Amino acid sequence: MKFDKPRGLDEMIYLAERLSEKFDAVRVDLYYCAGQIYFGELTHYHGSGIRRFEPVRFDFELGQHWKLKSGYWRDPLKP
Repeated sequence: MKFDKPRGLDEMIYLAERLSEKFDAVRVDLYYCAGQIYFGELTHYHGSGIRRFEPVRFDFELGQHWKLKSGYWRDPLKP
């Protein structure tokens, strides 16, 4: 099944990329409603960092690809 690209998608992608560029990992929640884009939240860790992965090996597989930048946790908003 083929779907048309949603309205506002390009702008939402642009906004999500700008909002997330200073972070190592983050989910950006944006909503498109009645022709307007609304910001929901930035979520930094799956399940607030306490939810368990099922199966457990997924945690290790994901962790192998996540490279923290030195000093990232100190102030991610500074250039």
